[in-house]
Amino acid sequence: MEYDALRMDPLYWILQKDSREEGLEEGREEGRQEGVQTMQRLAINLVAKRFPGLKTRAQASITTVNDPQRLQELLPDLGVLPQGEVDEVLERLCKGQLQEETDL
Repeated sequence: MEYDALRMDPLYWILQKDSREEGLEEGREEGRQEGVQTMQRLAINLVAKRFPGLKTRAQASITTVNDPQRLQELLPDLGVLPQGEVDEVLERLCKGQLQEETDL
């Protein structure tokens, strides 16, 4: 009976709604992070498979990219560019990250 009374309280419904919204936001952020990490692993594995000597550099460079859009644009290039150009892309990624850090 007390449970029914609690469910009739408007504050109960407000708290329920806030909790659901908070949970949804947390779920979205976790999903976004997992998606970014998956794309990072794909990019690293792609470079490592094509050019084993660039694996360490790819890991260092690609893990600095946390923008899913940028990773999505990067993947096709890493799959078709020759080794020299992939090396240049990885170099620019490192420099780009360093530049962003100095701008802060």
